[in-house]
Amino acid sequence: MVEKSDLIPGSVLLWAPNPLDRESSKAEARHGVIGQGQAILHRQRPEDYEGAEASTGHAAMWLKHPDDPSGPEVGEASRAAVTAQALREGTWVAFAPQNEALGQQAADIMKRWTQDQTLEYRTARSLSTFPLAMAFGNRPWEGELEPLQQRAAQDAHTSTPSFAQNGTFCSEIVANAYLSASALSNEEPVIGTVPHRTTPSALHAEMVKSTSFSEVGIIHVPPSAEQDQPPAAEDPKSAT
Repeated sequence: MVEKSDLIPGSVLLWAPNPLDRESSKAEARHGVIGQGQAILHRQRPEDYEGAEASTGHAAMWLKHPDDPSGPEVGEASRAAVTAQALREGTWVAFAPQNEALGQQAADIMKRWTQDQTLEYRTARSLSTFPLAMAFGNRPWEGELEPLQQRAAQDAHTSTPSFAQNGTFCSEIVANAYLSASALSNEEPVIGTVPHRTTPSALHAEMVKSTSFSEVGIIHVPPSAEQDQPPAAEDPKSAT
C-alpha cells in the first residue's frame, strides 16, 4: 500500500470492485455492465488489453501538488458529476508519469475542465466505446491522430473542450488531458489510445504497457462520512 503523499500531479488512478471495500456488492452491480462489455473486448481484441483487468471500472487523475495542500485531490467524470474533489472510497491502482512536467500540465488542464463543474457526464457516451472499440480498436488509424492533436491543443485552453460538447466519461477525459498536454508540448501522445474509444480497462492496459508511466502501487481510501459511496462511474439506468 502507498499513501496519497506518494502521488504526483498527473498520476492516473484506476478503481475496480474489491471485496474488502464497503458495500462492494453494490459497487459491483453498478459496474457490472462495464465489466461485461470489457470482458467481451478482452476476448475479441486481447492485444489491446494485455495486462489489464476487465473489472477496472473507473479512472481519475491526481491533481494536488505538495505545495498546494488546500487544492482538490482528483479530477474525474462520474455519474455524480464531472468535478475536482477528494479521492473517494475504494481501492485504487496508481500510475505516475515519468515526465513530471508533462504530468503537471495534464493535471492543470484537467483542473480547468473539472473545477467549475461546467461539463456533464453521459453514460450513453461511455457505453458507445464498446461498439467503437470492437469495430475500430482503441488505437488511431491512419490519418486520425493529427486532427485529434490539433483539436486537443485548442481544448487545453478552455473550460468547455470540444470533445465534451455532448458529455464525457471517466477514461475519455483522462486520456484527453494527456493528449492536450502532449499536443501543447509538441510531443508524441504518452497515452496511445483514441480517447473516445478508451474504456477504463483500455486505459489500464496503456498504463501497464507504457514506458511513460510507472506503477506507484495500491491506495486504499477507507469509508468516511464525506465519502459514503464508491465511484458510480457507469450506470446504464442513468443514460441520457
